[in-house]
Amino acid sequence: MGYYTGVGRAPKVGDVNGYRQASKNNALADLGSDISISISSSSVLHKFESALRFSEDYSSNIQAESQKDLEGYELVDTYDDLTSSWTYYRLSKSVWQAVQERKKSAAVTSGLDLYQRGKAFSDAGDVKNAFVSYLKALESLKAYLGESLQIENNGKSILLGNEIFDAITWLVKNVKVEAVNLQVSVKYGETISYEMLKFRFSNGSSPLKMFPVVFSYSAKPIRNSRTSTDDIGTAGYTLEGVNSTNARETFFATADWATMAAEATSDMYFKRLAEKFTTTPASISISIIKPKIFVVSVEKNLGETIPDRLLASKLSTLLTVEGINQASSVSNADFILTITADAAARNQSGNLFYAEVVGNIVLTDKQGNTLLMQPLSGVNAAHLTYATAGIEAYKRQSDKLGGYIWTQIRDKIIKR
Repeated sequence: MGYYTGVGRAPKVGDVNGYRQASKNNALADLGSDISISISSSSVLHKFESALRFSEDYSSNIQAESQKDLEGYELVDTYDDLTSSWTYYRLSKSVWQAVQERKKSAAVTSGLDLYQRGKAFSDAGDVKNAFVSYLKALESLKAYLGESLQIENNGKSILLGNEIFDAITWLVKNVKVEAVNLQVSVKYGETISYEMLKFRFSNGSSPLKMFPVVFSYSAKPIRNSRTSTDDIGTAGYTLEGVNSTNARETFFATADWATMAAEATSDMYFKRLAEKFTTTPASISISIIKPKIFVVSVEKNLGETIPDRLLASKLSTLLTVEGINQASSVSNADFILTITADAAARNQSGNLFYAEVVGNIVLTDKQGNTLLMQPLSGVNAAHLTYATAGIEAYKRQSDKLGGYIWTQIRDKIIKR
């Protein structure tokens, strides 16, 4: 049969123009579905098999686009019965073939031009613009990537889609990333400078200038992770407030092909394809030196020193959980935490005696600078004697240390 055909039906709901137009749209959709999309065994799509079922997605997407871009069809007949409006379209297969050949010729011309531009960029060492041009070349050939696309180029017969795909693969494979420093050390809570977390990007022989880069960090996601190399092909990152409780973390850098793909195309299929191109990342091992804190505590009850230092014990536990070590002496400590407290008698009500914990918690650095001074007051307890009321007040104050006061201490240590 020499025609593709499409029949559409729409129920007679709403105004006459609306349901007749719906009938026409359904007929065109039916006509488009009659046009089969075949994939040649020598096409570039066979190179996409690992790319998120790209061939299957491609076929359904091209079929949908062909329905929106039909040319040369003709209206055969329309008919209305009591409940429905019908439309019948047909499209000459020879007309459709001629239209496709014209469009394919224009697409191949555009694709070849973009491929040649990409090759010129590649030869000049401009990997970013080469990648962008190659991806644009593939996109311009989108409707015909399932075909072999055999053409003559510089006296040589090539499969254009395959040639472009191979050029991208070679381009990506030849990008090299090296860490300037393989290992760095940092004290817990401090910052690693840009110079220490620096990487070199090259195409094997020449530095890659203004080349998109993406960083990642094993401990957590980082902000502003995307940047570009400088004029000598290097890029670095300032990592602030290193507060991982692990003894070692790793910082990575690699080529940011996703950003380059976004510059080349807004088509989701080619963005997904570009995600499959990866460069082996370089890494820097980060050794985290945990801070040391010396805890000094004078805790009294009604003026008498108590053996069970409840406040010091609670803060020591919190420090350990946070991964902060305690120093054995003031001389080898990064911080000194001084607790001075006493449970003072307050009043008596019937058989109950009331006591309140008063004092201060002071955090200083090893240079003697005061980083935090937190008064202790307002925590009361009642018991049968002032002494036992004092101990109960200490227990309540100890429980409260895990909240606001501890947050202030921790933040001064690790967010300086």
